[in-house]
Amino acid sequence: MIAIVAAALAMRHEAAAGSWVQYFGVFVCASWLAAPMIWSTNSFARVVRGELMVDRNGIAIGGELVVRREDIAAAVRTQRGWRGRPIVRLDLRTEHFACDLRVADIAAADAVLAALGLDAAHAPVSYVLPGKLFRLGLAVWLSVLSMPIALVSVFVAAVLSHGGDLTPIGALGGGGTAALSLALFVRGWRRARLFVTIAPSGLTVRKGDRERVIAWREVVELAFWPGMMTRAGRARPSGFDLVLSDGERIPLVTAQVGLAAGVYDRDVVADRINAARNAAGE
Repeated sequence: MIAIVAAALAMRHEAAAGSWVQYFGVFVCASWLAAPMIWSTNSFARVVRGELMVDRNGIAIGGELVVRREDIAAAVRTQRGWRGRPIVRLDLRTEHFACDLRVADIAAADAVLAALGLDAAHAPVSYVLPGKLFRLGLAVWLSVLSMPIALVSVFVAAVLSHGGDLTPIGALGGGGTAALSLALFVRGWRRARLFVTIAPSGLTVRKGDRERVIAWREVVELAFWPGMMTRAGRARPSGFDLVLSDGERIPLVTAQVGLAAGVYDRDVVADRINAARNAAGE
């Protein structure tokens, strides 16, 4: 969108544009490069070491209560990288960044979740999953559609300007076309999202204005999709179908949840569903 506005300004003020367009491009590129560099320094991390005590009051390290139970919105067992040690990632209501609790092994991570009452047998957890059409990610779709939207917007602006210099009505028409196209895309993406809540008693699935509660006895299996073929073999699938007893299949796109949690060798959503089903005896 910024690029379209910049191109329109450059077309209108072609003679007096100077070198500001080049400086603007350098600034945009530098901002994109700066974000991962700042994040990779882990500048926001606060490390606390000591004897770990976990109960329903919260998490205490070295005798100091560092995280209260009521401040924890959700927790998930994850890891850092392909071969990283397990960690418990806590989403806190009082912080904008997640809190990572390092543990010795998977059993210790599960014990922490159980002690806090945030395991599959006691607490629900919610996920926002993209529609199957958008399973490649929002950024990929935006990059793919940006060029057609820009071409259509420039064409509309040129037609309204009668093929000459860019006129105010041409700029308004081109900018309006770009804004409308982006708004329609965002609306379609938001309407396609699936809100899934995994509770001890079953699943709650909401899409748009429709909500459905599914008991665990209605779930027959999780049918994973075939992963994409790569040089190293078949990659991990991007999701699975939730197969119900009446034959209905509900597609769940779960790959982005695992990537956001730093998990590459398993499906986070499927693990939570299986754990909740086992806890319910299904």
